[in-house]
Amino acid sequence: MLLEWMMGGEFKVFDENPMTTDFQPVEEALLGPEGPFQQAWDSWSSTISETTPMDDIWRAFGDDTNPSVLVNAESVFNGIKLQVWQGNNPMSDSTWATRNFDDTSEGTGSLAVQRGMSTVRAATAIFNYLNSQVVNENMATVLNNIHDIFSNFDDAINEDRADDDEINTARLFREFIFYALFKRLEGVQQWAERRLRAMIAEWETELSRPTSSARAIEISNILVQLRGLLSTVEDVILIDTSRFNFEIPDLPSK
Repeated sequence: MLLEWMMGGEFKVFDENPMTTDFQPVEEALLGPEGPFQQAWDSWSSTISETTPMDDIWRAFGDDTNPSVLVNAESVFNGIKLQVWQGNNPMSDSTWATRNFDDTSEGTGSLAVQRGMSTVRAATAIFNYLNSQVVNENMATVLNNIHDIFSNFDDAINEDRADDDEINTARLFREFIFYALFKRLEGVQQWAERRLRAMIAEWETELSRPTSSARAIEISNILVQLRGLLSTVEDVILIDTSRFNFEIPDLPSK
């Protein structure tokens, strides 16, 4: 995805219009198999190294930090993470409907809403996971190292280029992190808020109907839980970027 962004300059997040970078995309000849990005540094630049820039990036994922911390988690949670990184909602509307999480009936509604809230909690737990100290420190180390590699790559390529022909893969990398990957996480928050508001509306409708006092208390308690969870989701800190060595780039104008 990252190299596609760098070479194509466009990325689509969920169902939104594609985001386009303000920077000139990088020509495939630089990043492809025969290009300098995949050739040893010392074969094309003044950098003394037998590794390639791509090798260094893969090494950044595994040599200096424990990559298992970034991927090991309970299986259902891993499935949600996969959906998010692929640009999908944590659960499709059709699956949600099939599981009947909006059910408010007296016989099965209470269990359905608890399952629905559990699904929302599992989806939004990705924020707590990525902000936990060990994972966040590892993620920051990985991304900082990769940013440095792209910066070094830019410097080496631009040594022999005119100012108006310089590449900026480091900037494109920052845009990708903040406006592609992290944008997908914002989509999780929006999905969770939409699902919770829909459940709240259904239960408010149920409460407005004639019912017993015991049933009214049950529904009121459910609404308290739903509104409390909605408040938590609305206030969640998406990603802690305080450990990043690079700043948020200006939002692309296109």
